[in-house]
Amino acid sequence: MSEERQERSSSLLTRRQALKAIGMGAVGIALAACGGGAGSTPTAPVGGQVSTPTSSPQPSPTTAPSPSASPGGKPTVAPTPLPPTPVVQEIGRGTEKVIFWHGLGGADGETMQVLLQKYTKEKGIAVRSETYDWGLFYQKLPTSIIAGTPPDMAIMHEWAMAQFGTQGVLQSADDLFFNAGILDKSDYNEEILKKITIDGVAYGVPWDNHGWGLWYNTKLIKDAGLDPNKLPKNGQEYLEWCYKLTTDENGKHPDENGFNPKKVAVYATHPSWLRPTLLSTIWQFGGEVFDPVKKKASLDSENCIKAVQYWVDLVHEHRVAAPTGAGTTSPADLYANNRLVLMWEGSWMLNFFKDRPKLLPPVTKAASLPSLSDGTQAAWMSAHIFVIPNGIEGDRLERAKNLIKWLEDHNAEWADSGQVPAKLSVQNSGIIQKLWSVSAFAKEFQTIGRTEPQHVAITEIQAQYEPAFDAALNKVMSVKDALTQANRRIQDILDRY
Repeated sequence: MSEERQERSSSLLTRRQALKAIGMGAVGIALAACGGGAGSTPTAPVGGQVSTPTSSPQPSPTTAPSPSASPGGKPTVAPTPLPPTPVVQEIGRGTEKVIFWHGLGGADGETMQVLLQKYTKEKGIAVRSETYDWGLFYQKLPTSIIAGTPPDMAIMHEWAMAQFGTQGVLQSADDLFFNAGILDKSDYNEEILKKITIDGVAYGVPWDNHGWGLWYNTKLIKDAGLDPNKLPKNGQEYLEWCYKLTTDENGKHPDENGFNPKKVAVYATHPSWLRPTLLSTIWQFGGEVFDPVKKKASLDSENCIKAVQYWVDLVHEHRVAAPTGAGTTSPADLYANNRLVLMWEGSWMLNFFKDRPKLLPPVTKAASLPSLSDGTQAAWMSAHIFVIPNGIEGDRLERAKNLIKWLEDHNAEWADSGQVPAKLSVQNSGIIQKLWSVSAFAKEFQTIGRTEPQHVAITEIQAQYEPAFDAALNKVMSVKDALTQANRRIQDILDRY
């Protein structure tokens, strides 16, 4: 999901570990720059900042799956051993305080801290900001409510609203904000509002729209004799570009004799965080992980298999995409050192480039994801949503409402994080046009952006397909076997509801 910048470390799975992970759903659901864009394990930051997730989270047989609603509607949560330590910041001074939980790490986290500091100075109210790994956040929030120790407010993603909105975890945003005239509901994207509305009730206030796009190095493209103003339009063109862009230390390309795949100097592309990359590609190939209406899993379909196989072949057969797994270099590190040309990454990377002036435009540009199929485009997108947990009342409730209202009034400033502000009035004001990547991704989300389907057990479903993606990309299992087994588990989940 800004979105997600707690970098994940990835590990090569054994076949036995992959089977356990797929069978148990043992994987976190954190997102990366928003903390780490959906389940992440922190690794060494790039240049002092948390960078891009490089694969799905590291499965562990001892890690409990993310919380899901039981058939009776109550949250079912198993404890997670040795959870990542949250980053706690006490901002401002005063006897009054707002406790705020979120997963905004890295670049978007920095922007949020600036806003919170501005708020505390202006209002004289302190804020305790607690930044969590997203996987831990989605387990901790419902358990804190059960224990009677919830935060005053939090941020979650639109894809989680169906799950948490049906668990009695959240208060109605209609009652608190929209019907009360505090915020104008018509100033938000209708599609996002649909995602956060359960049984006619909106359970949150949209804060942004973020997602997956293309960042590309125009200089390296020109050096390869290609035109950065005419990007590939389909999967065949993308592959042809990749062959021309990838070189080993002796300048040889993968289709030339003597190419050394162990000494690659420049990679054309990288799978990056597998969840948004492969979901985007699956949609481009006409596939779906599941149909929430028909309650039918379809991850084992021909289109899904073709989509994932495309990336497996880029890495292992064509040798034009950097590998994932233990001991590999993150896409952000590769890009920072002019060793990656076409980087699939989140909109939250804007500050990554601000900290590296030599990579700013005209060297780097941002664009919509290219099609890897027949020209059909689709890009994973998500949204951060402010929520207030059940159990918050009295002065605590008023302080939380006031902070959310203040932040929404300063929505335009959130664009500095690289995310597209949620308010339509801000999007249409021309403010974001001054930010090169924000304007590019705002256009992408409006035209080809797609959100994940909703389900009351969405985190449990994600915990099935993410390790399957990892197993396939690391060739622990064949694409067909990995997706077929994950599909069976997903269907079991759908059948329970």
